[in-house]
Amino acid sequence: MFMKQKLHSNFILSGLFLMFVAITNGQTTTDFNPDKYNTIYETESDNLSNGAGSYLFTGNTLQAESDNGRRGLISFDLSSIPTNATITNASLTLFMSRSISGASDVSLHKATSDWGQGSSDAPGQEGAGTTSTEGDASWFCSFSSGATGCNTSWSTIGGDFDSTASATVSVAGIGNYTWSSATLLSDVQGWISSPSTNLGWFLIGDETATSAKRFDVSTGTIPVLQVTYTTLSSQEFTLSNDFYISPNPSSSNIRLVLPNSIKNDVKVQVYDVLGKKIYTSPYQVNSKINVSNWASGVYLFKVSFSDRVVTKRFVKS
Repeated sequence: MFMKQKLHSNFILSGLFLMFVAITNGQTTTDFNPDKYNTIYETESDNLSNGAGSYLFTGNTLQAESDNGRRGLISFDLSSIPTNATITNASLTLFMSRSISGASDVSLHKATSDWGQGSSDAPGQEGAGTTSTEGDASWFCSFSSGATGCNTSWSTIGGDFDSTASATVSVAGIGNYTWSSATLLSDVQGWISSPSTNLGWFLIGDETATSAKRFDVSTGTIPVLQVTYTTLSSQEFTLSNDFYISPNPSSSNIRLVLPNSIKNDVKVQVYDVLGKKIYTSPYQVNSKINVSNWASGVYLFKVSFSDRVVTKRFVKS
């Protein structure tokens, strides 16, 4: 009897594994170079940028009372990735080519407002920036009108971005550095699912000490955002439209919404990207699922009813 039960359990597990493989077919890895970048410079009144320069800058110089901070901005055109794709890995690699300090943290923060890249091109080593041109981002403007004015101002001076870092790396000597985390993956997944939210990242160094660092952006070793993703088959993607998860992404409570015709004898199961089942429950109309204790990342919801099984991607932020 024990052997029979064990074989039955193994059969079920094998079936679940096959189900997971079936809904995550078509793995692809693609490298993306920046489609837009700029550096904004902390000043008391002037609009300084470096939209057409060769480098991005972060950190402080602490050379004067003002004109201290530098913040890089960078974004990537991800429109070639299908909107039904599930992101399984994402990392950003930059080459640091010049520094005035030892090791210090540099963090990526998701931008929350759109911003511009004009024709400003800082002279020399580019660390001091230059006068903004039409459309450049600056310390005061998401889109400058030129040297002193804004077409659009940031909501917060110094830029609009998520206060929580998406990823942080200690940057020391000259060389390549890679940022990768569950939150960074969640950023990219959100941009794929909702392309209008793809506003890129701020690159922010330690602004409490001398920490200025320069990263190649259009010369030398160009930045690379590497994204690995899987896609649902056409049939599976059609089925997945039979229900939705709200809100998605989410960090706390979510709700499953099914058509009125699908209410009885519905079973909900959730799997992580490794195929491990982390949640199972009967479906209840208007009931909420608390995901606050789940790790950040991508999950697959499997909803079973009658003779059908539908799946849906969910991002825990």
